[in-house]
Amino acid sequence: MTDGRVTTDWFMTTSAQLGGDGLGYHWMDSDRFAFYLLDVSGHGVKSALLAVSIIDTLRTCGLPDTDWRDPAAVLRVLNRVYFSDSRDRLYFTIWYGIADLASGRLRYASGGHPPAVLSAARWKNPRLPASGPPVGCFADAKYVTVEMPLNLPTDLYLFSDGVFEIHRRQDAAPLDRLVDFLVAPQTRRGRTVAEIRNRTLEHLHGTPPPDDCSVLKVSLS
Repeated sequence: MTDGRVTTDWFMTTSAQLGGDGLGYHWMDSDRFAFYLLDVSGHGVKSALLAVSIIDTLRTCGLPDTDWRDPAAVLRVLNRVYFSDSRDRLYFTIWYGIADLASGRLRYASGGHPPAVLSAARWKNPRLPASGPPVGCFADAKYVTVEMPLNLPTDLYLFSDGVFEIHRRQDAAPLDRLVDFLVAPQTRRGRTVAEIRNRTLEHLHGTPPPDDCSVLKVSLS
């Protein structure tokens, strides 16, 4: 997607076994832009179909009595809808954000997901974590919306754990090394999705990764 204010790029490389990564983004109105990435537990058709169902729900804002402008409220409703106490229940992690370009602010919430990474001039802490358990695990799960200013232009990176865990044997702290990689360039606007993909998959030599690897880059200006 290329827009005067928002540009998106992404990649998704599936593992040898069908998995449950999913990502998406859409305009909520003329100023608010929603974007999200999720990872359903397990592998197989059930995980993949659940990911498709969740993405469709988010894309269409398809649940009644939900404040879709509040990320924590969205995760609470998803938890209510997708919670199951059956023995083979599935759950998922998710990072869900809404950028308000009129006010220059970001609101986000996360359920058990790796932190998003923010790259912007004069921005000190690149990680954007949020408390909250994976969605679908606990009936009474609590989620919190974090609100912060955006220092535009800004690059935001969302990713599944497969992107850094694939390097666990090579790195003592694979998430730290990924964050360092994403924010390292100081002379241009962030890493490209192609660079992240190459870093993620280079040592596999064409073989499928052990887990799905998904990255979404959202550039705001």
